[in-house]
Amino acid sequence: MAYFIDSWFLWSIISLGLLYWYFTRNFGFFTKQGIRGPRPLPCIGNLWEMYFTSMPDLELQRYKKYGKIYGLFEGNKPILRIGDPELVKQIMVKDFHVYQTRRPGSNAKHPVADLIMSQSRDDEWRRMRTTATPSFSTAKLRRVCELMNRSLDQFVDAVRTKALPERVVDIKWWYACYSMDVIANCIFGATTQAYADPNDPMVVNGRAMFRPVYWRWLATMLFPTWLLNWLNIHSETNDKSIDYFCQFTRQLMRLKEREGTEGNREFSDFINLLTKQNNMKREFDGSIGNEGKQQLEVDESDGELNPLDANTPAANKYRTTKQSTLRPMTEDEVIAQVFSSLTGGFEAGNNALAFCTLELALHPDIQERVYDEVVSVTGESGDGRIDYETLARMTYLDAVVSETQRFHSAALRPTRVAAMDHTLGDTGIHVRKGQTIELMAYAMHRSDEYWPRADRFDPERFMPENRHLINQYAYIPFGAGPRACIGQRFSLMMIKLGVARMVRQFKFRPCERTRVPTPLVKNMRFKAAQEVYLSVETRA
Repeated sequence: MAYFIDSWFLWSIISLGLLYWYFTRNFGFFTKQGIRGPRPLPCIGNLWEMYFTSMPDLELQRYKKYGKIYGLFEGNKPILRIGDPELVKQIMVKDFHVYQTRRPGSNAKHPVADLIMSQSRDDEWRRMRTTATPSFSTAKLRRVCELMNRSLDQFVDAVRTKALPERVVDIKWWYACYSMDVIANCIFGATTQAYADPNDPMVVNGRAMFRPVYWRWLATMLFPTWLLNWLNIHSETNDKSIDYFCQFTRQLMRLKEREGTEGNREFSDFINLLTKQNNMKREFDGSIGNEGKQQLEVDESDGELNPLDANTPAANKYRTTKQSTLRPMTEDEVIAQVFSSLTGGFEAGNNALAFCTLELALHPDIQERVYDEVVSVTGESGDGRIDYETLARMTYLDAVVSETQRFHSAALRPTRVAAMDHTLGDTGIHVRKGQTIELMAYAMHRSDEYWPRADRFDPERFMPENRHLINQYAYIPFGAGPRACIGQRFSLMMIKLGVARMVRQFKFRPCERTRVPTPLVKNMRFKAAQEVYLSVETRA
């Protein structure tokens, strides 16, 4: 009996030792290269810290403590963090052919959400980018601007009739309704009851997607895919909300197929544009030979197919892309791009609007200057609508929104994965194939080295006469290089229109429920406010 007990005890010790070795075997990876970083724990690495501190705060703490280059671990996986603009430029632009792939969001796999453009690789990414690019051309955005104005007509009326009597409102909740209504109109070609019904399913499900449960997030980072599938975990957030939007999009596509792809007769929504471009590729595929396919080029400026203009290996490869790049998207891939536009625009958009309005409330002189510019450009009278060209003339508004994107950057760390072994500039750091690099956008945006008095909200930094002083790669709210956010101009237009129309009609002030700094959601992906309470009153 004692023999079996001793054997069991011995094997237990050996098993625990093997497990400890397995979960700590990479912990010397950065030390060997002389790279500093926080001390990891077995099994979870450095993930435990995120349970106690919001990601933006933790980001700044680590940047100040460890500097522009440091390493940490997700489980036992080494992650290299970079916060140097020159290295950011090298990774995102100069050596794009090495770092052209983004890391997967987690180990969880969703049958549709995993097909989004940001998760795709190489030729698959080029194919999707080629198809989606015309949907964000200047010509299309001019028409989308009118759709946004229509939504804002309802939004301003709803704020006037429902929010003003309360005096103190959670402006973030209202902007969530606006963001979802714009996305429903411009992306889905549908309408919502967001302003009238707080339980509108699109708003409820949209907000649910950005409220991850910590244990689910931790599981998707640490568990292998096969185990997550067995546990029926397909995302770090709410699987039901993701499925809701995927199913909604699929049903909408079926309806448009039955009724014709015109949808809204005055404006083409994103689903229609994507479907139309996809059909054009099918027709093109059948009308020319392989040689012609390989010579296809597209001009993003007028919306006809090409996001890459630089004379780089990646751009040259794009211009002579393989035949597979021209393959039309599947239905699931179209749905995935629609879903990606939703996730990219909804929470990031309403957060930027909420933070921008908060800063205007805290800085009444800046708020009044925005108001004066809006009135000066649009005139005292009129229906309040602002067209694309008029919006482009509002330079101070643009500076305010740009400073908001710096001060309250939603994107914390764009990621890249090395396609081959590579030495990073003159640092002597050897990046191995498959290694993840995270670029510390938020930390650079709040660094005094690149932004004098970085903790001060100052739109003057982004006025035309001062923009030349900005280090281009120390400001990357939408990323940089060929894989920069494809919907950047759409997002900025939605934010600037929302701010301009709201400031034109209302005055915002801090109130007793306004909290500075704003409580943040503990979220891995971006900086998100829990709530933003402000006092609102109508302008005379």
